[in-house]
Amino acid sequence: MDRFKRWISTKAYKRIKLFIFVFIVLFNILAIFVGGLLLHLASPESFKTVAAGMWQIFTDILDPGFLSSHAQTSAGGTTFTKSVEVVVILVCMVTFTGAIIGYISNMITSIIALVEEGLKFIALFLATRNNKNFNSLFDGLIYAVFVSLGFAAFENVLYVVSYGWTNALVRAVTAVPGHMFFAVLMGYYYSMWHVCEQAKTMERALKKRGLVDKNSKEISGKHHLICSLLVPVLAHGLYDYCCTSETVWADIVFYALLIFLYVYCFKRIKEMSKGDMEDKRFAAVMVFKKYPHLLEALRLETEQRMRSQVNS
Repeated sequence: MDRFKRWISTKAYKRIKLFIFVFIVLFNILAIFVGGLLLHLASPESFKTVAAGMWQIFTDILDPGFLSSHAQTSAGGTTFTKSVEVVVILVCMVTFTGAIIGYISNMITSIIALVEEGLKFIALFLATRNNKNFNSLFDGLIYAVFVSLGFAAFENVLYVVSYGWTNALVRAVTAVPGHMFFAVLMGYYYSMWHVCEQAKTMERALKKRGLVDKNSKEISGKHHLICSLLVPVLAHGLYDYCCTSETVWADIVFYALLIFLYVYCFKRIKEMSKGDMEDKRFAAVMVFKKYPHLLEALRLETEQRMRSQVNS
């Protein structure tokens, strides 16, 4: 038993994120099971088995309009069974798993966010990949915002032509700021990926000189590059999902999302602007942070070079 506890503690320390994820999934399964059991006990004629009740809850999680005010009660169910489902689904959403399942199922049928943010990402990548002027942390955010607002301007013209000036007024305080916020999310992670690439180049040069361990894992910015597309796609997808879902909950989430993006993105802009520095300098900070002994190694290398010059 003690050996098992030590194994669990060691594994939990090394794989804490995986353990948390597994715990959340199991908790959601337990919540759905309890909900299915309650549905079966409350209405056995409608839900003949616990599995039938669990399946009803699971399918309602996938239904974007389930929580709408005009949604009908569960098939053959009662107000009580409806209340049980609402509680279980909200619990699952709070613990993320249920929300992720429902959100992904909706995203499968709507790839507008992926197409729009994907086009912005491609334009940003092509414009900055070999751009010598892209030489500071804040630059990536600026380039991303300009690309996004250019796309928003083109999109607004299409909407005004199709739906009139009234639509333009609404989009001026929702869609246009939204595109800017998605760009801030993209630009932040894109800048971090760019800096990581600079740090990786420095690290490789130091390995060739024998100043750092050649077998050490390289600095990687792949997760930043993935997040530079994934995070704005998810934010944009949630934005579109709320706009197209005719539910009270969707309206609440929509305005909460806008407020959150206003606060978070302007805070991020202020922090990046205040702490802006050249990409190579920031990359050097990352390398020195990873290798605390590097400064001493550089000092010894310099002294050795100076001795060799004196002796020659």
